[in-house]
Amino acid sequence: MQIYRKQGRFTELLSVLENPHVGIESEVAKNDFEFIRIKLETLRQEEKWTELWHYCIGLLRKAYQALGNEVSNGITPPFVSWASDWALWKALLDATEALNDPQ
Repeated sequence: MQIYRKQGRFTELLSVLENPHVGIESEVAKNDFEFIRIKLETLRQEEKWTELWHYCIGLLRKAYQALGNEVSNGITPPFVSWASDWALWKALLDATEALNDPQ
């Protein structure tokens, strides 16, 4: 990931993060929030505000749905911890502000 970032290859980095075999939701990454943070930062850096907004809302929806499952089976899925991470909320606020900017 760092190699892509240092070389400014952000489009390729996003492709890797979205790849079903090695990306965020793969068996390799297992929805680790560090990978999610990298995606949030990359989308922000690339100013892909609409995509960032939709991604944040999708993460919050997963967290909300997982919270219901946690109550029923007593196991805390990783999605629940995402909802309390400032990086997610900051990205959502930045995307919302950018999308509502009249410029």
